[in-house]
Amino acid sequence: MGDDLFFIGAAINLAKTGELNNPWLSMWSEQTIDRFFVQPPFHSYTLAGWIVLFGNNTNSILFFQCICYCLFSIFAALILRKYKFSGLSIFCVPVVYTTWMAIAGLRQDALGMAYLAIGLWGLIRDSSLRYFWGCLFLGLAICTSPVLISYAIPFSLGIAIANLTQKSKLNGYYFLKRILALISAVFVVLFLLLWAIDFELFHFLADLSWHASFRVVPIARVIPEVTFIITNGYGEIIYGSLYTIYLILLFFLIKNRKRSQNCVVYFAFILNLSLAINILLYASTLYYNFNFFCWLGVVIFLFNINTSRISRTLLVFLCIVAFLIYQSQLIVGVIGQNSPAIDKYKSILEWVKKNPDRNYAIDDVAARFVFDYNLPEHSIAWNFSNNPAIFWPTSVSQKNSNTIWIISPAKAALTPDLPDYQRVELFNHRFNSIPRSPYDIVIIE
Repeated sequence: MGDDLFFIGAAINLAKTGELNNPWLSMWSEQTIDRFFVQPPFHSYTLAGWIVLFGNNTNSILFFQCICYCLFSIFAALILRKYKFSGLSIFCVPVVYTTWMAIAGLRQDALGMAYLAIGLWGLIRDSSLRYFWGCLFLGLAICTSPVLISYAIPFSLGIAIANLTQKSKLNGYYFLKRILALISAVFVVLFLLLWAIDFELFHFLADLSWHASFRVVPIARVIPEVTFIITNGYGEIIYGSLYTIYLILLFFLIKNRKRSQNCVVYFAFILNLSLAINILLYASTLYYNFNFFCWLGVVIFLFNINTSRISRTLLVFLCIVAFLIYQSQLIVGVIGQNSPAIDKYKSILEWVKKNPDRNYAIDDVAARFVFDYNLPEHSIAWNFSNNPAIFWPTSVSQKNSNTIWIISPAKAALTPDLPDYQRVELFNHRFNSIPRSPYDIVIIE
């Protein structure tokens, strides 16, 4: 997706040069010319270390993502098993997680979620050493994907309170050791953060705040922002189906709370608190974290509330329907889209090798399928190849004479004088938002 070059570019450059900078953003803004402080650095450093060990190519980066998926799924399963949640809900979590991440591209979310699950798992064993490691990984999660603070704090406090209720005797020494573990973890995370940004804390905070201002909305505009996202395109159906089934299951849980496990009711309270905080802090993440945690709530509620067999069967059916609706764009794409054109990519790559002195504006599709994330010199990301105030060129006339555009027509929909592209057609219906050949590439000299 469009964020791929943004998030992995700094890691690739860090692995190659040792400098925390994303050269593919150099024409976006002055904040990205010589540094990459517009995002927390832990994803860049972790991925850079991986690239040094396993190479800079598509398979390596996808394998890194896969490892993150597995880590989250494993540690989430261990947490749910600890609190005796249903085995079916444990099985379904990786399903909703991987299908959610399939549309998130190579963003930092996968690593942040892996850190989050490891951190919460560390807290469920009530010892000061495990508290240290748990808080450390929670700090890494927040410094990888800041929005995870919405979930890290409520769930970690919930686990800590659950640990307290299981102690027959409490004393000051018990609290002192865990507070010291928390403080130690905070200091370690803070030191790692300062080291990663070369101790330029105020510079980092200024750039991070500048970037966040594009997406974070004031509290007064949260409801209009959420309304816009839900009503855009088929959002009323896609998101509406998820939120409707979530509320239905939450209603059944509240109705049957006296017959349901206490841990499920407790989980529902913490989850709803986290979702509320997520909306208030970062309403634009409905596409990502918010919706995933809604799905997490759906699978937990569905298989752990105490209700009649008929009601459960009906709820399972509704959940399957809602899941298929939510993933309908992905399903239609898999059925109706064409495969990548390998031979065409090879010819484009050969053409670029014969013209090494040109400048290249490259989008995420070309970066992956043509160049295998080893971009030629003087490359800039297509999304940021224009004026800093404009994220996308509005005309081919804005192209410099020495700059070659290597892009997917499907990604250039906002540039009207570029060639149009075919849409997927199924059952005599044309899906205007889904390109038939999303991996097609054109060269504009």
